[in-house]
Amino acid sequence: FEFQRSVTAGIISAKNRTIKIEEDEKLSYMEDLIQTDATINPGNSGGPLINNEGRVIGLNTLKASEGEGIAFAIPIKLGKIIVQKLKADESYKTPYLGVFAFDSNLAEIYNQNFNSNGVYVVSTQGPAKESGLIKGDVITYINNDKIENMLDFRAAIYQKNIGDEISITFERNGVYQKTNVKLSKR
Repeated sequence: FEFQRSVTAGIISAKNRTIKIEEDEKLSYMEDLIQTDATINPGNSGGPLINNEGRVIGLNTLKASEGEGIAFAIPIKLGKIIVQKLKADESYKTPYLGVFAFDSNLAEIYNQNFNSNGVYVVSTQGPAKESGLIKGDVITYINNDKIENMLDFRAAIYQKNIGDEISITFERNGVYQKTNVKLSKR
């Protein structure tokens, strides 16, 4: 316990990072992450990522196992939602929609030409697939929340609970449509 209450300096090298995670032979993705070279060690996940003005901008989440000096934090916009839910229920389980998507910020990574607001659906499974969403749909609203990017998308989902029904407005081939989806657990 010699190193309690210590601070590590680092730089933010990227925002809106998407990383692939393989756990228990299951593949998933974490999106909208802040990449930093500030050291994250066992026990300090969940600590604040602070900018040079002293503002908390993220919650340290994980480090890359492939190399040294690569760590990731979830943006504070999502962290606040999770903390509020933890305060209310003392637990948090991420509601599951079953959409893998990207926004214009992530389009380059996937060699796609997508430069509009909303999130482009790459694939669906579970609740999203059952609701009729398909590859190529562009989600523009969840309930009354305008979705301009993946951070907006995640925040709208994270505010809900498993079992909640949401309304999704999406564009398909230039026509706007709506569908309802019941969020499930993973």
